[in-house]
Amino acid sequence: MGDAGWDDDDVAWLRALPVLGRCGKYLLMHSDTQDYLAWGSTVEEVNDTVARLLAGDDAQEHFDVFAGLTSRYGFLDDTEAARDVLDRLGGEHIVHGHSIIGSLVDRPSEQVEGPFAYADGLVLAIDGGRYDGGPLLLVEL
Repeated sequence: MGDAGWDDDDVAWLRALPVLGRCGKYLLMHSDTQDYLAWGSTVEEVNDTVARLLAGDDAQEHFDVFAGLTSRYGFLDDTEAARDVLDRLGGEHIVHGHSIIGSLVDRPSEQVEGPFAYADGLVLAIDGGRYDGGPLLLVEL
């Protein structure tokens, strides 16, 4: 990439990255949202659908994916929503970034010291809010 900027290979690589992953009992997702369920009923189906949508040239489809992947707070006051996502996509715990922990616990990011488990322990937030003065967290699952 360097000074030349992004080329077609870089964009193709990004478009092909999975938006969900499963590792043992953990369902890994970028954002704490139920919006993934609109793209499929399995991790593979969601990843395939998003890859297909991003491979096209439809700006509205690209925006819709962006909006879905940046939605947040889907599990904060809704344990049943977390259970529904896990029941449909698999896993025992959701692990997400995007919503910084400080915003989830209503305190400054500088006061964040580690990950935050919520929704009866079904969800683990791991974004310390580095851009907001919080820690860059490395979380061993």
